Amino acid sequence: MIACEDILEKDITTDTLNVLSPKEGTFIESNIVVFQWEALKGANKYHLQIEDKKALIIKDTLTSKTALKLSLQPGNYKFKIRGENAGYQSNYTVPISFDVKLPTSLENQFVILKSPSNGFFTNRNNLTLIWDPIKIATSYTLELYDMTNGNLLLLSKEGITSSTYALDASILKSDALYEWRIKAINTTSATEFSKAAFSLDTTPPNAPQNLLPNNSDSRKVNTTIDFSWKLDSDAGVIKSPIDSYIIEFAMDIDFTKDFESQITTITSYQKRMTSTGTYFWRVKSKDKAGNVGLGYSKANSLLIN
Repeated sequence: MIACEDILEKDITTDTLNVLSPKEGTFIESNIVVFQWEALKGANKYHLQIEDKKALIIKDTLTSKTALKLSLQPGNYKFKIRGENAGYQSNYTVPISFDVKLPTSLENQFVILKSPSNGFFTNRNNLTLIWDPIKIATSYTLELYDMTNGNLLLLSKEGITSSTYALDASILKSDALYEWRIKAINTTSATEFSKAAFSLDTTPPNAPQNLLPNNSDSRKVNTTIDFSWKLDSDAGVIKSPIDSYIIEFAMDIDFTKDFESQITTITSYQKRMTSTGTYFWRVKSKDKAGNVGLGYSKANSLLIN
């Protein structure tokens, strides 16, 4: 039997995409390699594999983009790439060889920022900045900006000799979008600043509001019931996306009898009630910064008969 998505997707099994970079035999004097290829009609994602000189796969990446920047140590490598969709996979390209050389200058290198990553949300005002060291760097310069309050420079630190730096509440004083920047330096050259932004959010989400079933509604036993709710934005400066909802069921208003708890990432949940009786249900939220909601939604009762 052929799946529906296979019928709808374009058959790309005989296609091969065109690689733009690196080309065969390229020598790259940088710690970053830019892989780029032309979009393949009918493909919505691409599978990139990189092998070292021992033919061991060191990178195996799936992406929807047509370009990737990856950090590689000096050495000889081969890579291949194919297009994919829900039903088909194209041919892999012929393996392409390239060499990464140890740069003698920092000008063509980039500092790889590891943590916190760009787009990270947290409710902790003490965290450690971590980046990958560069062999020929002798020190690093750090800058931290408050992007919420006029791109305010909060910290400028030169001469850092490690690849970590601790931030605490004396620096991260308020909820805001922060951007941290690192550049590597030696006696003759320097990299450009690498940048990543993270958000500090200590405001809990509001309590959700139950929508359906309405309070005191009734449903038939052994039928699938749709539960839904809504959540208004909190009043915080940073409004972190909701990470999950906890929906709870019980046969008493104190949520102790026949208690059940489930987690969902959307504002609805389906459940089949297999026993008759009066049930209660409520919902609490948790955001991506780690804040748990101010409280549960008001519990609704539901009669199963």
